[in-house]
Amino acid sequence: MKATDIENLGPDDFYFEEIHPNVWLMDDHRWAYYAWEKSLQQNRGKKFALVHLDYHWDGVNDFPSASDQDRLRGVSELGEIYRMVAEERHVRKDSFIAPAIIRGLIEEVHFLCFQRDTTRGVDPKLLDRYGSKQFFHPDLSSLLKHAPLGSLFDQAFGLKATCGRTSRSHNS
Repeated sequence: MKATDIENLGPDDFYFEEIHPNVWLMDDHRWAYYAWEKSLQQNRGKKFALVHLDYHWDGVNDFPSASDQDRLRGVSELGEIYRMVAEERHVRKDSFIAPAIIRGLIEEVHFLCFQRDTTRGVDPKLLDRYGSKQFFHPDLSSLLKHAPLGSLFDQAFGLKATCGRTSRSHNS
């Protein structure tokens, strides 16, 4: 495992680092989509389950039209995915799950979220179009019982400031 200097971390929307094989640390949640694309390159054609454990649903779809979705599906270079995420073009901290569904990376999403002031999960029409499903879990026990082995995990941890140190947290 790489030694990341936690004490010197500060807010940085462009910080993301693979700290262990397939384990990423990032400041802005949108980079999760890029990390999945990068990590799953060798597994093209295989769909995964995503476990999304967060306060927020992050189920916004910023690829609303069929033509937007077709353009995304046609991207063949990882560098283009990187630019899309870096420029926050259709991929932001609340809309990074939908592109993974559109690109065929995610077959099912298991949610354990606590946000109550917005629509839950991902738009069912988008899920239907790409043959994906979503499941809502009331607690961690249910999530762990029903999420398939080998799932991708997306967890938002808020690391709070202590003793004057700068912190990381997911704020959207």
